[in-house]
Amino acid sequence: MMMACDLCGSWKRWEEHKNIVWSLYKEYFNQGDKEVNFGMVTPGHMLRTNAESIPRYQTAFLINVAIPIFELLSKVFPQLSEITKTTQENLECWKTYK
Repeated sequence: MMMACDLCGSWKRWEEHKNIVWSLYKEYFNQGDKEVNFGMVTPGHMLRTNAESIPRYQTAFLINVAIPIFELLSKVFPQLSEITKTTQENLECWKTYK
């Protein structure tokens, strides 16, 4: 349940979800810049040069992390099935994002 709460940005409606993701990546890129400046090995999703891959990163995250957690939660609490549906709608938006 706590993990699902941590991932609540995934089930917000598209416009709010997208804004949350962009804010998160701004933080990632700032951290990545600092790591690069210190000569550290930095994960690809934290590099500004990979910004065009954000839709792909989000698609993978929703498919492999968020949706499975929300599906399990919805089995235990059927009244929460809407969060899975909204997350799947966001997934479809990321798949076609340009």
